[in-house]
Amino acid sequence: MRGAIAWTMITVLLIAFVASFSELQRMRKRFAEVARHTFHDHADIRLTVIKTALAQERGPIVLLGDSVAEMGRLPSQLCGKPVVNAGIGGATLSELGRIAKEFDSASLVIVVAGSNDIGSTSFEQDYSQLLDALQRRSIAVPATSSEATNARIISAAKGSKKRVLDIRFSEFDGLHPTPKAYREWGGKMVDAISGECAK
Repeated sequence: MRGAIAWTMITVLLIAFVASFSELQRMRKRFAEVARHTFHDHADIRLTVIKTALAQERGPIVLLGDSVAEMGRLPSQLCGKPVVNAGIGGATLSELGRIAKEFDSASLVIVVAGSNDIGSTSFEQDYSQLLDALQRRSIAVPATSSEATNARIISAAKGSKKRVLDIRFSEFDGLHPTPKAYREWGGKMVDAISGECAK
């Protein structure tokens, strides 16, 4: 009798474990779907905002990139031209390359990207393709938290015969610069872009 009860309990526990494990796997898959969905919603909304801003301006200076660019702040005008922040959090180099044609009206595109491609084996190729796709005047800025990646940005830009503004952030909190680093970087960027406009 006790043996039958023990086997029944073991069977019930085993069924409960399998059900729990199955539910856990289902929830993990759902969380992954939600995370992807959230990024794509953000990217779609940001792109709509960016397109709207571009449509309202003539020959803007564009700050293009990932979340490092999106969080960056420049004055609303530089060199007498409007500034459009076209940073898209989570964007990779290849994703930015696919929307490069949206920036054909820009007078200058400052590329602050690469943080989401750190360690990619095709980094230089993807970065060069992005710069080449930005048919207008584009400038690369090595502004990731990885010095090795910053060196790859400079190499890719030189390979594409594009200019580099070697203005790096002084400190990071993970992948993103600290508020202090953004303030310092913003001032240096204003000076550098103003110098570019004078050329």
